[in-house]
Amino acid sequence: MIVTGLRWVGKTVLLGRFREAALARAWVVVEVEARRHDDLGFRGEIARQMRIALTQLSAQARWTERLMHAAGVLKSFSARLDHAGAISFGIEIEPAIGHADSADLAADLTDLFIAVGEVCA
Repeated sequence: MIVTGLRWVGKTVLLGRFREAALARAWVVVEVEARRHDDLGFRGEIARQMRIALTQLSAQARWTERLMHAAGVLKSFSARLDHAGAISFGIEIEPAIGHADSADLAADLTDLFIAVGEVCA
């Protein structure tokens, strides 16, 4: 869902109500404010929030195959390449090769959200 509108029409209030309703149903809520910055900054913020969400999900259920896959997709999504060409990751799990690792933000976000959504299903 994309919420758009003029300033001061209640978008933030509406999103707050969505958040309250979701938390009341014991859902995991991820909040990311879209800002104008590079894809790597956005990727980093999404990766942090998804890591938190997966941690919350893992506390609610055992580490299923879907949860392990989602963690691997998150690792692929959050991979970093430094100046020397070394790749670093923030999760101690094997990356899901071929998922969220194309460097195309739209495609990689889709892969990540599908994997996390499958855990929630």
